[in-house]
Amino acid sequence: MFPAFRVPRMKACLACASAKAKCEAGLDYTKCKRCSLQGIECAVRDVTSRKRRKPGEKDYNRILVGTSTPCSTSSLFSDVELSNAMTYYRTTLFCYCPFVVLPNVLEIDKLKLGKPFLALVVVMLGSTKDRDRQCGLAIECRKYLAFHVIENGEKSLDLVQGLLLLVHWYHFQSELADQKSVFLHILVAMVDNLKLSFGPCLPPRWRNATDLATRLNLDVKSIPDHCVDEKRAFLGCLYLTSVMSQCGMNLDASRCSQYDNRCCEELEASELASDRDLARLVRLQRILDHIEVYRSLLSQGPSVETFGFGAAYSLDSQPFEADPLGFIDRWSKVLDFFWCSVPHNSRTVLLSIQHEYARLCLYEIIIDEHVTFSPRDRLLILHKCLQTVKSLHKSLLTLTLDPVSFLDMPYHLFGESNHSVFVAVQLGLVRCDGWDSGSVEDELNMTDTMNTATRKLEHILGTRPRREIPEYFRALEHRGRKIRIWYDTNVKASRDRHDGARAETMGRGWDEIDFDFLGQFLHLDDSMWLQSMLGEGESVDIGYN
Repeated sequence: MFPAFRVPRMKACLACASAKAKCEAGLDYTKCKRCSLQGIECAVRDVTSRKRRKPGEKDYNRILVGTSTPCSTSSLFSDVELSNAMTYYRTTLFCYCPFVVLPNVLEIDKLKLGKPFLALVVVMLGSTKDRDRQCGLAIECRKYLAFHVIENGEKSLDLVQGLLLLVHWYHFQSELADQKSVFLHILVAMVDNLKLSFGPCLPPRWRNATDLATRLNLDVKSIPDHCVDEKRAFLGCLYLTSVMSQCGMNLDASRCSQYDNRCCEELEASELASDRDLARLVRLQRILDHIEVYRSLLSQGPSVETFGFGAAYSLDSQPFEADPLGFIDRWSKVLDFFWCSVPHNSRTVLLSIQHEYARLCLYEIIIDEHVTFSPRDRLLILHKCLQTVKSLHKSLLTLTLDPVSFLDMPYHLFGESNHSVFVAVQLGLVRCDGWDSGSVEDELNMTDTMNTATRKLEHILGTRPRREIPEYFRALEHRGRKIRIWYDTNVKASRDRHDGARAETMGRGWDEIDFDFLGQFLHLDDSMWLQSMLGEGESVDIGYN
């Protein structure tokens, strides 16, 4: 007989369990001793598998090493601090980022409870009196993203709006080594996952079988459209990817669509001036995106084959012709038409800077060695490019007059400023009949401009408490001084060479200048930017007086 008392077994047979008596196995392991003595049947209960409790979220957090649930964002700041930060954002920062509209100051609880991440980012940006605390809150922002986005896979408008502000003022996290593209990719992916990039009333685009099954028989007209905050966030993502792709990031701007045009039209009809400004910024960046596509085609040669069909096509599906002068003339008229359509009282400082920067990107093709111009046309465009750089520098310098505005400029404006300096230096390298490279310095007064900017920065650093100065600007003073020395030395060498003399202070020919150094003007990250020449404590003896 198969032994009933085997391992594993229940603690007692049914008879012993009922009598609450001790149950011990007999010698033959077929009956217990008590049932054998009493001559009763010894039945053993069936062994059932023990149900294991599924580990919950708290159990996972306890098991994972180094992982802990972050505390609520409301414990990181007070209501007074949030109220002051909201006021500061409206009065100082909102003009640079009209894509995120905060509720009324009296509705603090609505923001703190409904959008905790956005509230945390706003408090971080508003901590202008204590930059060390600002850095600490920036770390908390990254922790919040890591837990809620990476670990839990959350997607919400709160995260999208917070990321928009976080990337706009990325330089407050200068201790990170080139991580802005990571935040930007998370932002783009979240906008796509939330379906903010297309409206429900537009013809759907089937991406997979799930889309086909769920939307084939769906009445899309019955689906409510995105709210105005979602539309602002979507257009903000388009704008941010575009400006970042222009000033130092190897990232393409988001594609145009019928829906973003419709969103712009709705916001242009809004009663809020900020919504109308937002729509104009997006439309201007879309023009610049088109300019960049055409310019890349011109840089690749007179004919660009497309998918082996033997014909090259432009954005308008027309055969592409390599006509650089026609390209500049066409898009210059487009920019003129756009600017004339903007009322004078609506030409904000940011819109003016972006308009001039778009022209700079258009005329910059003149220094592209792969694009050919006639000597007369080249001279004409060179002068236009020079005047555009001058106008852009003038607009950017106005932002440095107010220390508060200067310290809280958005990240991409630093990239555009560096790009304009890079173009100005290249204009001095151009050799063309009738073009005097010395006129670049005479027209732009780059040495005086750099001296003025450096003095203003030194004045700000010397008169304001150190705790109110972001780390990025503390390092910028040293770099600005070295750039000024480098530029002034090269300008002197250029003038000597123009007179037929060879400048001995250079130690190498003009054609042997380190263009890698110039390219670093476009890279803003603290760990990389100008690292080869402008390291801390580096001694540069190049004869500057």
